[in-house]
Amino acid sequence: MLRESAGGRRGRMLHLCQPTDGGAAAVMLKLADIARSDGWDVTVASPSAGALADRAYELGVSWRRVEMIRRPSLSEIGGIWRVRSLVRDFDIVHLHSSKAAALGRLALATCSHSRRPGVCFNPHGWSWLVGGVGAQAYKAFERLVSPLADVIIAVSEEEAAEGAQVLRGRARIEVIPTGVNTSSWRPEGPRAARGSTPLVVCVGRLTKAKGQDLALRALARRCKEGLTLRLIGEGEERKALEALAAQLRIADKVEFLGHTDPAPHVRAADVVIVPSRWDAGPLSVLEAMACGAAIVASDRVPSSFLGDAAVVVAHATLEYMLAGAVDRLLLDEEARRALGAKARARVTRYFSEDAMACSYQQMWRAVAAKRDALALDK
Repeated sequence: MLRESAGGRRGRMLHLCQPTDGGAAAVMLKLADIARSDGWDVTVASPSAGALADRAYELGVSWRRVEMIRRPSLSEIGGIWRVRSLVRDFDIVHLHSSKAAALGRLALATCSHSRRPGVCFNPHGWSWLVGGVGAQAYKAFERLVSPLADVIIAVSEEEAAEGAQVLRGRARIEVIPTGVNTSSWRPEGPRAARGSTPLVVCVGRLTKAKGQDLALRALARRCKEGLTLRLIGEGEERKALEALAAQLRIADKVEFLGHTDPAPHVRAADVVIVPSRWDAGPLSVLEAMACGAAIVASDRVPSSFLGDAAVVVAHATLEYMLAGAVDRLLLDEEARRALGAKARARVTRYFSEDAMACSYQQMWRAVAAKRDALALDK
């Protein structure tokens, strides 16, 4: 838990998030705790699914129910007005994920300028990265509404550069790397049970973006005999992944653990894989690095996260090359230990939770001061 602010109450802050699990929800809760500790009266708003409400109450912050679905839908139009009635009661509204940000910014656009709170936005991965026919529409929408946010927070230089290219200067983008509590996430600690055969672990929501299907195909194509792949997380792709494992005849080698604390499994793993199709910079990677894991990752994970502390495989060849990279590490214990030590050192040096907290506190205060100045001008 972070130290409490000695500066008294600062105002009311809302964190609105569509995902209730995975990295976006975890980062949002981390930021809600940072804000609460800095003297803000914090409320978290999200759909009711999952355990996010309970986790918010455990942190000592309020929770409000706002139902949202991940995919665009005409049924969400009513959600704009529900969000509008909520956001105008706050001094700062911090939006997490593309759906929450879309509803939040459209709702704020209907508020008078004098009643509009300060607005911060964490994309947790740009909406247009899904590709396909909707990508251009997502880009156009983001260019249109991006000026409604006082600041957009990217977690890596790569994410910031991608946003700057698409948004064409219509938004202020600030880079604040995600931080990890390296006292909690460390090599020492409980380890999950495992068999005598090599264990490969993959942590993340079961989605197209995270690429677990590529991992299944890669390991079915060429992998060490007796290897077990353990998937940590839930998501809309679970049934499809289970069916794919059966189709590839590797169901007996794949464990779906759902929602569980990943730390003991990461510590128990011989190798942690990150087969992302696109990724702004996953918190789960930093947590695995802090635990000293030997990591094999897609080159879609920002290099500013990984540095030289992971084996990186080009996404274009991931299905063919991932298993080979894993096999080589499984045969070289010294290389695994060296990678794990580099990973731990990199997180400790560049991704501290205290540095992240300081950056967000300064940003929120600057946004609040700007809004106060505008209110005085009126």
